[in-house]
Amino acid sequence: MDLLINILASFAVIIILTFLKDFVLPIIKAKLYDEPNISGEWNYYYSIQDNAEPVGKINFRQFGKKISGVCEIHKSRNANEPTNKKYSVKGIFKSGRLVATYENVNTQGYSIGVIYLMLSSDGSKFIGKVMYYNPETNKTEAYDLQLSK
Repeated sequence: MDLLINILASFAVIIILTFLKDFVLPIIKAKLYDEPNISGEWNYYYSIQDNAEPVGKINFRQFGKKISGVCEIHKSRNANEPTNKKYSVKGIFKSGRLVATYENVNTQGYSIGVIYLMLSSDGSKFIGKVMYYNPETNKTEAYDLQLSK
């Protein structure tokens, strides 16, 4: 019986420590973190031109330097036709730079890529690149990417 109690107590300690590490500590770090909070909804553009049309939205959650989010794309890149793709995004935001990976939630392990963005000085837009492997061309491709509030 003592063995069972010790095992259950160990699991409880592991759960509490994991909760503190993954949720409480990032909130405390966020209060001390000297970077803008980028949480919220951003428009997603395939172009860095000022007159570009948004093709989707990305919603970030920020805990200190950790970033997570969901990206929904409504227009395809090449044909500019309607589409409905949803990606999960995870990464870090530090020194005005966002470095993240993304993965299509419907084809996990297949549609994966990398995002590298720089935040503008006024904090209203990100500009950078998105890179992924295109199985149709058998090449890694990189494209311009812009996010704006």
